[in-house]
Amino acid sequence: MRSQPTEPPLVPVRVCLLGAVSAHTPQGPLHLGPRQQRLLLAILALEANRHVPVDRIVDLMWPAAPPRTARHAVRVSASRLRIAFAPVSDAAAIVGAAGGYALRIDPMAVDAQRFRALLSEADAETSDQRRLTLLDQALALWQGTSPLADAAQPDVRDRLGAGLTEARLRAVEDRFDLRLRLGQHTRLLDELADACSAHPARERLAGQLMLALYRCGRGAEGLAVYHRLRDHLAEQFGLDPGPALRGLERQILQQDPALERHPAPRRPPVPAQLPAMAGLVGREPELAQLEALARDTEGDAPGTSIAVITGTAGVGKTALAVRWGHTAAARFPDGQLHVNLRGFDPSGPALDPAAVLRAFLNALGVPAQQIPSDQDERAAVYRSTVAGRRLLIVLDNARHAEQVRLLLPGAPGCLTVVTSRDPLRSLVAIEGATPLALDLLTAEQSRNLLTSRIGGPLHAGEPLIDEIVNRCARLPLALAVAAARITTRRHLPLAEATAELRDASTVLDALDGGDPVTDLRAVLSWSYLALGRDAARLLRLLGTHPGADIQELAAASLAGLPAAYTRSLLAELASAHLVTEHTARRYTLHDLLKAYAAEQSQTTDSAEDRRAAMLRLADHYLHTAHPAALLLDPLQVPITLTARRHGVVAEAPDQADAALAWFHTEHESLAATAARASALGLDEHAWRLAWTLTPYLLRQGHWQALRAAGQLAADAARRLGDRGALARSLHGIGMGYARSGQHGEAAPLLREALDLFTSNGDVHGQTIVLEDMAWGAEAEGDAQRGLALVERALTIAETARHTTGLARLHNAIGWFHTLLGRHTDAIDHCEQALAMFQQVDDPAAVAATWDTLGHAHRQLGDHELATRCYRDAIRFYQTLGDLYNEAATLAELGHVLHESGRPDHARQAWREAYERYEQLGHPDARQIADLLQPAAGR
Repeated sequence: MRSQPTEPPLVPVRVCLLGAVSAHTPQGPLHLGPRQQRLLLAILALEANRHVPVDRIVDLMWPAAPPRTARHAVRVSASRLRIAFAPVSDAAAIVGAAGGYALRIDPMAVDAQRFRALLSEADAETSDQRRLTLLDQALALWQGTSPLADAAQPDVRDRLGAGLTEARLRAVEDRFDLRLRLGQHTRLLDELADACSAHPARERLAGQLMLALYRCGRGAEGLAVYHRLRDHLAEQFGLDPGPALRGLERQILQQDPALERHPAPRRPPVPAQLPAMAGLVGREPELAQLEALARDTEGDAPGTSIAVITGTAGVGKTALAVRWGHTAAARFPDGQLHVNLRGFDPSGPALDPAAVLRAFLNALGVPAQQIPSDQDERAAVYRSTVAGRRLLIVLDNARHAEQVRLLLPGAPGCLTVVTSRDPLRSLVAIEGATPLALDLLTAEQSRNLLTSRIGGPLHAGEPLIDEIVNRCARLPLALAVAAARITTRRHLPLAEATAELRDASTVLDALDGGDPVTDLRAVLSWSYLALGRDAARLLRLLGTHPGADIQELAAASLAGLPAAYTRSLLAELASAHLVTEHTARRYTLHDLLKAYAAEQSQTTDSAEDRRAAMLRLADHYLHTAHPAALLLDPLQVPITLTARRHGVVAEAPDQADAALAWFHTEHESLAATAARASALGLDEHAWRLAWTLTPYLLRQGHWQALRAAGQLAADAARRLGDRGALARSLHGIGMGYARSGQHGEAAPLLREALDLFTSNGDVHGQTIVLEDMAWGAEAEGDAQRGLALVERALTIAETARHTTGLARLHNAIGWFHTLLGRHTDAIDHCEQALAMFQQVDDPAAVAATWDTLGHAHRQLGDHELATRCYRDAIRFYQTLGDLYNEAATLAELGHVLHESGRPDHARQAWREAYERYEQLGHPDARQIADLLQPAAGR
């Protein structure tokens, strides 16, 4: 029997979502009204204390076709829920916000939130018995196997559940692991056998049953479990068991003594991301406030603790946050997260919160495939992951409150420290953040900072220290740079150092906020003027780089210097504290230093030199990105590149995996360079750079970014009058719309691209666009028009004897024939395609052809042959890493298996299809979720 759950502190109201949606007070249940109102409550409870826009509510409540009165219906439901919660309004209430609603409530009063928190607490626990108790408490919260059971349709339940059902199953498996470690294998046999029967393809459950049987002296039966699973996976999916299960089979065969041991409990990773930071001077009141906030996180106070440190650039916001974070790290045993949000980085846009969420979830141990693509869903997973943990989260250099909100934890226990030049007043007003406004240091603090950095006796130099303090305007950054200059030139007397500062003729403009720091340029110039000629030139050019950071080879190309020599110059700049090597061979500049470097380039380097540097940088990215793009999509027709300019060093990814990794790291710098090239009138580079992003953005499902890159390329192509480039660019924009399901927006762009390809005589372009237009026709339910389009493409390809296009188009024609019920004709065309593919290396099209054959044979009633065809297609797509088409084919395989009387096997295929669609953020995931939920309820 499970132990009884330890109740949370008594609260006036509880909201239950893990089963039927309900709300209870100590006096009894609240009357929530009809399904529509219960669904609204569920939506708000899953985002407790967070604003949910009305548009998102409407999309969830009416996913297919919202009525014209939808927004009014939401208002009515919210009003009625307010009335229902009126008796407990001090503890829970529906509150209106700009364009949306929120449920104000203790998150632990919502069972789904408490479930996640208990799982997180169990993950952090080292005692097996305590972990087991926590898992029992978590699982006891469930009233069934499906959340929101009576309030939402299956597709909406799946969207809102955000993995709750899967988390429940993992918790069940974790509980089995603990009981096995505690020696309860005999009592587990029946429970495990039932679980394996309900989930026949779940390898972890099979392994647990194998181990329990082995420990009961029934090793042969354990091996029989393995053989059944292996045969099941091979027969239904053409797959083998994973390495862990194969290893367990070998251990049982060898009677490995290790199977009797108790493995160490799994602990989640503990990130320690705070960067190094020099000592702090002063700031005692602010340190005391941070200490008080840290103490609050240790109690039972509801809500989250947030500190907002604000002030002008260089005033020491980051130093305060990071240095205090290091001293307080022991108070946050689950780790410290840190990110520079680049809110006021002059070189490019601020960091996207979705990207930060992905990085944080990775650091917290969430597998990549479990991180949703949708920003709001990703934020929900983040809040669930940090619930119950004690973390320090430092969000450095925020641009505005909206950049921060998605990164805030939703439950108590964590302290978030935000730094920004902006006051972030709405974060203070709405989230209750504590503001800590930093002013310039006092004269005494400034002297202490300067003298602590310089060290040694000062004697008669003390009055000069005061002058340096005044010249540096008591700004910590300026004082630190001045101290570094003095300490690196120990032969430089204070009098001479002060004279240099006093006589400097150039000064930086006032920083944001109007604070007068007129001598900062002079201070920065000390380090700059001490550089060698080439290092100084490199620093100036780094100031013109449009990205947030730069890789060593890109820096070499920017400067037109050999890579090894550039590496030595970067080391010189790092020693002078002018650049930071924040990861291996990647460098960044503080925004003030970058602004200073760019300004020096404007006054020192000629316009011709700066343009030449930008051309070399564009060449570096273009000559690296172009072959990398072809590795990701070998069927792309290469674009024409001019020879690399002298001094350009290109990287050389040689495999698709390496190309993908390069794009992961560089795509933001690549897009920024394309935009800078466009702004400078370097249109030839602009459209080509934007075009190279297409395969990466397609593979990653970044449809909006794909459209933006295509638009930049199209604008450049129009200025050039290059019809071929314009055709490619419009095709890219059209694909961005089509892949996101916006076929109405895609159609005119694809038609214009087709006209341009036709006028240019580009056969490959014409056939590709006609095929894309055909898929759009299919999406609109017009298979006859789709067939006409691909037949037109076939005629063009036959005239030009374009073999690759012919084979692919025979498959496309086969597909539209089978959609129109002409299944025998479809098979004839597909067999012609397969014969042609023996002469043409086109694995993606071969996979598509097997998929079409699977569909045709399914329609003819030959489920066995259809299953084999679909499995062949899936193997090709897996080899290619084509998640989208693999998902689509898995979904079709599920239909065939279901129709042939194998519902459990069908569910396994649909589950895999759903996981891949979710990874891509594709809307078809909703349809697969609809198929899975009814099966789960049977």
